[in-house]
Amino acid sequence: MRAAVVLHVPRSPYSSVVIGYERLARLMQARGHSLEIVTPQDLQPRALSARLNPIVLPALVRRWARRRRDLDLIVFHSYAGWLTGRPGPPRRTVVAFHGFEPLFHEALEAETRRRGGRLSARYALMYGRLMPRMLRRACRAADLVLCLNDEERAAIVERGYAPAEKVRLFWNDAPEGFFEPHTYRARASVLAAVMQWLPTKGTAYLVEAFTTLARADRGLRLVLGGTLVDRDTVRAAFPEDVRDRVDVHAKFAEDEHLALLRQADMFVHPSVYDGFGRAVGEAMAAGLPVVTTRTGLAVDRLVPDRDAVIVPVADAAALVRAIAPLVDDAARRAALGRAAQAHAARLREADGTAARADMLEALVAGGA
Repeated sequence: MRAAVVLHVPRSPYSSVVIGYERLARLMQARGHSLEIVTPQDLQPRALSARLNPIVLPALVRRWARRRRDLDLIVFHSYAGWLTGRPGPPRRTVVAFHGFEPLFHEALEAETRRRGGRLSARYALMYGRLMPRMLRRACRAADLVLCLNDEERAAIVERGYAPAEKVRLFWNDAPEGFFEPHTYRARASVLAAVMQWLPTKGTAYLVEAFTTLARADRGLRLVLGGTLVDRDTVRAAFPEDVRDRVDVHAKFAEDEHLALLRQADMFVHPSVYDGFGRAVGEAMAAGLPVVTTRTGLAVDRLVPDRDAVIVPVADAAALVRAIAPLVDDAARRAALGRAAQAHAARLREADGTAARADMLEALVAGGA
């Protein structure tokens, strides 16, 4: 099988989407197939305007797809192929969502209102009105639609993007290297979070919760990784009296990521929207007790108070109530961490990358 995946995000070693497809490409190659990863930079050397990306990039993708008659399968990342249409047999197409944009838009709109703001009229037009139409066209032309959790699947089906029989779930596995024993200290002193510094990642609630916790416990620190925003900008969001207890690693390689998780006592994930939340799965694999909002991985896979402590979105006080009792409760942290690691091991054994490869093989063979 000759396949390609067309992404609407740049090629970056820090992108969870790119990392996931690189793993899939290696597995496909081991099975005797090929999976080419195509990014916006491959189609247009000059950077695309973020404002026009949902229109300009799909036009470039359509031109590219017409030239690539050698491919048996194309996987379009979300809206990337909405202008391409149905290429016709024998070529098959897939739309894969790494976070379903209409749900993300709704979460961002709600978060903006909570912070006393409004989305720009231009953003609301593009993502609130035009994007759903683009995605319906993309999904209806595709042979298969992939998404990351049951909430997304229900939205795709109930809102008329695709029939239920055409929508499948996939998941992200934690790399083997993340599975190692974790030490549960008698008293927790380091909270860790791995997240981009964006409003939809719950940054405001993390700032508020850590500020409350740090003022009550002068020994507590917060380590932030993968913010993709510089240290000074992130630390400026925190009050001056706790700022010096916030460490920031804007970008890191896998070994640095592992080092961050090893030094941590708890993992905090305050996001208001996630498709899956790869960082949560990696923290679980490392044996860290996790406090997370009910987003992504926690939507339909985690058992509350067994695999993780799960709190409502947009609730800093709930984060504080979940984290504070765990600081001096090493036994509870250990129980949560071991259960989390066991859950991550079950996901690894189910092998989400292989399951996705199986679906693509079956589709091309005519079995999906």
